[in-house]
Amino acid sequence: YLEPDHKIHLHCFVGTINDVYMFTSYFTEIKFGFTPIISRGNYLHTVLQQLDLTQILSETDSPYFVPEEVIYFIRNEIK
Repeated sequence: YLEPDHKIHLHCFVGTINDVYMFTSYFTEIKFGFTPIISRGNYLHTVLQQLDLTQILSETDSPYFVPEEVIYFIRNEIK
């Protein structure tokens, strides 16, 4: 059992806006971590727009979450 003010970080969040509402309706100190995948899915833009800036964490976790443009460059431009 966790108290409503327990600090939580949802790492690599790719849930829906309904998931956000479910978590935020109980946990007041929750943070949502987003990786560069946010540049690939429009539904995540809706999620981000509904969150307060204090609830958003940018996760880099390099080199595991490399932006798509970098992968393209490495595969196609570096020989």
